[in-house]
Amino acid sequence: GSKAQLRALDRVIVTGAIMRRGTTDEIDSTFTGVATISLFDADMRMAVVDSDRNRTVTPFVVNGANLTRTSAQVYKGRFTAEFVIPRDIAYSELPGRLFGFAASTDRRFARGAARNVFVNGLSDDQYDDIDGPSMAIYMDSRRFKPGDIVRDNPILIVDLQDGTGINVTGVGVGHNLEAKINDGAFIENLT
Repeated sequence: GSKAQLRALDRVIVTGAIMRRGTTDEIDSTFTGVATISLFDADMRMAVVDSDRNRTVTPFVVNGANLTRTSAQVYKGRFTAEFVIPRDIAYSELPGRLFGFAASTDRRFARGAARNVFVNGLSDDQYDDIDGPSMAIYMDSRRFKPGDIVRDNPILIVDLQDGTGINVTGVGVGHNLEAKINDGAFIENLT
């Protein structure tokens, strides 16, 4: 098929459909649930120089970073997802990858992938994104309210949301998701 040319800071809309098993052109209108869409940057070609006397060069490929992961409701087999590509991309001429995975309310699954996605360049659209993500914090359950009693080893639940996305690629400074517990005495990398 044709190739998709995407740029850093582009607002991207992905529309898709769940096809009936065994067909390539019949939408499964009985499929209702959630689709997760993940966009990966271009793979990186690397090389290691061995310390042997020949200084042997061994090339290899490293998978590109996960640039975004978003979810969308699937209704009657169709979905639409929207996201903003982060500024920090590989700026490569090599293709990236787009993956989709869907789960229906009646426990059926679907998946798809595209390799004809290129992420290179910078969008003309700039975002004055000065607000951080919204955050909701719970203990053990999303029904938790401040002052509620929790068990000895509660589960921490944090819901984050940001209109232009949250860059947690783990690539570069400031792109990790970290939890600081007890005034920073304990720092956990959640990326």
